[in-house]
Amino acid sequence: MFQLRQQLVTTNACSIGATGLTGPGYSGKVFWDTEMFMVDYFLYTEPEIVKTLLKYRVDTLAGALDKAKSYGFEGAFYAWESHEGGFDACLEKKAAEAAPAEEAPAAE
Repeated sequence: MFQLRQQLVTTNACSIGATGLTGPGYSGKVFWDTEMFMVDYFLYTEPEIVKTLLKYRVDTLAGALDKAKSYGFEGAFYAWESHEGGFDACLEKKAAEAAPAEEAPAAE
């Protein structure tokens, strides 16, 4: 619980980085599964924080829509790993692995 609480979001522009204060790994990137694994805890303990976590995805929706369109998909394709602002920090190869095999872009 300490590691979750030490990363509490304090602005409406951010989400929770993958490693918080535990080390330099992932360079503060936000992963797609933040909401899947952390929202339940914060919903119970800090409901206002959940609004901030979800607002991060709402605020980065435009980028997710553009990314989906660039792959020929409808809807939103959120970054697997993103930096502040929701910009994709993931290699194209990783993105190709997340796309359906028959529609996956060629990895370089």
